[in-house]
Amino acid sequence: MSKIFNCMKKIYVKMRSFMNLKLLKFFQHIKLKENYIVLESEGDFTDNIRAFYDYMIENQINENYRLIWVVHNPRKYQKKIHEENVRFISRFHIGIHIKAMYYNAVSKWFVVSHYGWPIIWQPAQIVINTNHGVYGLKKAYSVKRKCCDYALCCSEYIADEVKRLFHLDQNHCLIIGIPRLDMLYKHHDYVHKLFDDIRDDKIILSMETYRQTKSWKDSDKVNPFALNIISSSVELAELNDFLKQQHCVLIIKIHHLQDMKFISSVQLDHIRYITDEDLLRSNVQVNQLLENADVLLTDYSSVFYDYLLLNRPIGFMVRDMEDYSRGFLSDDPLSEMPGEKIYTLPQLKKFIANCNMNIDLYEDERNRIKKKVYKYNDSNNCERLWNFIESGNVH
Repeated sequence: MSKIFNCMKKIYVKMRSFMNLKLLKFFQHIKLKENYIVLESEGDFTDNIRAFYDYMIENQINENYRLIWVVHNPRKYQKKIHEENVRFISRFHIGIHIKAMYYNAVSKWFVVSHYGWPIIWQPAQIVINTNHGVYGLKKAYSVKRKCCDYALCCSEYIADEVKRLFHLDQNHCLIIGIPRLDMLYKHHDYVHKLFDDIRDDKIILSMETYRQTKSWKDSDKVNPFALNIISSSVELAELNDFLKQQHCVLIIKIHHLQDMKFISSVQLDHIRYITDEDLLRSNVQVNQLLENADVLLTDYSSVFYDYLLLNRPIGFMVRDMEDYSRGFLSDDPLSEMPGEKIYTLPQLKKFIANCNMNIDLYEDERNRIKKKVYKYNDSNNCERLWNFIESGNVH
């Protein structure tokens, strides 16, 4: 019975794909809608695409443009968001996906944060990939097919890697910055939206990259507390006591791709864990929380490039670098990390104490890396992207 079921399932999937493709080709006979913009973010209603969407809403662009969001659960957003000319469609569909095929066929513009949607588009349609991050120390997985017409980047230095990753020429790498960086220039108190009991403590935000997902893994090393230098609940409790003495709160943001079955998120009074779901419930974006952090802790995640614009201390927890199977772009990644290299709990405690005493040994190093990866140091990244779309200057 199991073999019969799997066989029928495969046949159904092939039939569904065939029918959706036929439907897409049918809708492609309709004239393109020049004012339709499809928005898609891997993490759902978030990140670069969310920042760009908020910019368009704030500037009433939706009065003349239809904005179509591709999300996991359209009903969740349709109940909350009632902006004019905004539509939500499902990323996944068990049957023939009429809405998705229609918008895929007739929309002029697609602004996405990852490759994978749309799969097929016409020559007159334009797909812009905002890229997920500013840059990366980690080697990126190769893109095996054309996934966009243009990709955003922050400098000529980064454009070289973007060209290689997306198989683009120089003219199709838009050095205009990425939308989510604008959030770093707008201060609001987002910590209290997440935790109403945090008052005057210094905020340390920890954001490690993922090691294990539900589909693949980049390391055999498991970090049960999402801090690669912490091996036991005893060490975690010791760190919590130290943070209390230092009047600091450590907020640990779990990567949205991390398989949570490996994580033991123990909520202590000075160590708090949050996920994408927590941010979504409070309507907080990652870079809004990042702007609220006095100190950043990370490993080799690309988030530290965003944080460079704030010119605040960064600590790199690098105890498990040798176990990271994907590898790094640089032969010497440590030289590209402008902050304290932390391998042990005592080193972490010393780093936190120094930050509390305003001892900052890496400002020059941060500025060196920042000059290399950024052409712009302002809050006009969304505006530059919109100006490109509005100009229609594509080739």
